[in-house]
Amino acid sequence: MLAWLVREVASEERECGSCTLCCKLLHIPEFDAPAGIWCSQCDVKKGCKIHGNHPKQCKDFKCLWLLDVGLDIHRPDKSKMVMKFVKAHQDGVTQLQIYCNDGYPDAWKIPYVKAMIDKLTDSGGRTIIIYGDKRTAIGSRKVMKEIDGRILNEG
Repeated sequence: MLAWLVREVASEERECGSCTLCCKLLHIPEFDAPAGIWCSQCDVKKGCKIHGNHPKQCKDFKCLWLLDVGLDIHRPDKSKMVMKFVKAHQDGVTQLQIYCNDGYPDAWKIPYVKAMIDKLTDSGGRTIIIYGDKRTAIGSRKVMKEIDGRILNEG
């Protein structure tokens, strides 16, 4: 399913480097770190202070950029968003979850990401845009076009 997203010529395995945005945008229950607040174990732009002893959730997490989806400009700290695929618990539908950083509610609107959303929704998946405490589901191109430009004002 992801073949259409992966770069044609993959380089060596990607590493986080100075990107630590997932440590802010994702909820980390082991440290009671809510989404949108830097994890107390994160040394911003350097990495985890307890790397090697960090929670399983963190060890297992790979954003789409680490999975070789996108170009270097799509690395989360540069694109201002963290993207991941998950299966919805209720119906098993593949979801693209996009977590946008503070001050960048429209980060997902770049053509590359919109093309991913279109491709996923065309194959029956959906996208969830997360910005702060707001979540918006996009289930089809029709819905996306109707709410484009008003995404954060919807439900």
